[in-house]
Amino acid sequence: LPKTKQSLRSKLRDRFMAKSSSSSSSSSSSSESMILTKALLQSQKSTLYLTGALRLLNTLIQAFPALIIARLLRQIEAGSALHPSHAFRSALLLVSVLSAKMVVENA
Repeated sequence: LPKTKQSLRSKLRDRFMAKSSSSSSSSSSSSESMILTKALLQSQKSTLYLTGALRLLNTLIQAFPALIIARLLRQIEAGSALHPSHAFRSALLLVSVLSAKMVVENA
């Protein structure tokens, strides 16, 4: 463990031992809970931010395959002949979006 996490844990342990030996009232237990909550949030802040960003990115990526397929279906239903390069570009875009979705979901 990094030194900051070890020192944080030792400070928390010292505070917990000092408070538990002095009194066991409900206010001290709530303050202990607050101390532990703050310490947990402080030590896991970067992980929480990364997880939140990945979930947001995953949510945004979820819509893209449906939009790409809907655009292709509209063009097919309109009866306009698609140029082969347009069809290839759309297929490549769909594969890349699905690949990005797979990477983000498994990260």
